[in-house]
Amino acid sequence: MERSFLTIFLLMALFFGSALSNAEIVTESWMRQAGISCGGGMSVSAQGELDAAVLRRLKVASIDGSGSFQMSKAESLLNQFKEEEKKESYTNYINCLITLMNMASNTSGLPPKEVILNSPIAVASLETIQRGQRFVMSPGDTIAVKDHSLIFTLNRINKTIVYFTWSNSESGKGGTTAINQAQLINLGEACSLVPYKVEADKDTASFLSNC
Repeated sequence: MERSFLTIFLLMALFFGSALSNAEIVTESWMRQAGISCGGGMSVSAQGELDAAVLRRLKVASIDGSGSFQMSKAESLLNQFKEEEKKESYTNYINCLITLMNMASNTSGLPPKEVILNSPIAVASLETIQRGQRFVMSPGDTIAVKDHSLIFTLNRINKTIVYFTWSNSESGKGGTTAINQAQLINLGEACSLVPYKVEADKDTASFLSNC
């Protein structure tokens, strides 16, 4: 690894909170949060598919069926997955997860949500929308709502109807649906968006956030 890459990882250790126990147990929620940091540069769908594939593989290492894994077994299975999947993006993703696990075993925790890892993968920008903010989207645009755990994508526009996909990596909830202009988009606990102006001729929709 380049020195700058190692430096970023070492600095991240200073921000880790408490998430891994002294017995070096990795939880499914820990792995999902680490995946958000390691999946920069991938599309939302590609990262979702990779996350699902990794977690399916780790189910083999589950201690009690509750989504907890022995770190040593998890690392072994991740390395096996990396050898089977030759894509460079997969290799970088798995290496990132393993590095975070090894660091967390010493510092006991995950990186904060806003940390962006420096890796060979080009990290795509992701605008974060806050409460009361108005913003415009075109089909294919993706934003983070309130923080990086809640992702919203505008799929297409038809007259005054918007088609969208959303997912919450912390709660595991999400979906794909469509609503009309001025209807409420409920994204979970005390969080909603409203497409208050849909302009099909411009292929844009203006939203107001209440998250």
